[in-house]
Amino acid sequence: MTTLTITKIASKPFEGQYGLTNKIGILTEEYGDKYLNGFMNVINFAVGDTIFAEVIQKGDFLNFKYKGKKTLNTVPATTLSSIPKNIQAPPAPDWNKIREEKKENISWMNAKNNACLLIAHGIYANDTGEPIVNLINNLANDIYQLEPAKLTEDENGNLKIKGKYPPFN
Repeated sequence: MTTLTITKIASKPFEGQYGLTNKIGILTEEYGDKYLNGFMNVINFAVGDTIFAEVIQKGDFLNFKYKGKKTLNTVPATTLSSIPKNIQAPPAPDWNKIREEKKENISWMNAKNNACLLIAHGIYANDTGEPIVNLINNLANDIYQLEPAKLTEDENGNLKIKGKYPPFN
């Protein structure tokens, strides 16, 4: 792999066996007035940029395969082999814990949504004078910690709801 500093770029569309692409010729500080030729779908470098490329000589011609643009503190991928192999990978995430947290978050969002619906449809009235945001959060918290409501009959045969919800008067 070679580092090249571009001094001039020339390109034109080219229809090859793999479809439409760009045929590119570049002049570089390293090769002077000898063009290096290559093919690219997207040209993502400009005059003055330093790039990494593989330069291949074919007869009198020089071809290049673009490997990446050099930016501040970057290293081409092929030189990463010099990094020690004993670097430890980060521990795998605890997916079960993540799933449980996600379920809890979804339950909380559902509880807030249900609280809004109860208030909007007049099923739960705001007769406390409490700000609506607090009412939604408190009601959602009650829904989130829901105790099952059971329908029972009293001694006179009247239906009663036993449990926290629904909070009918």
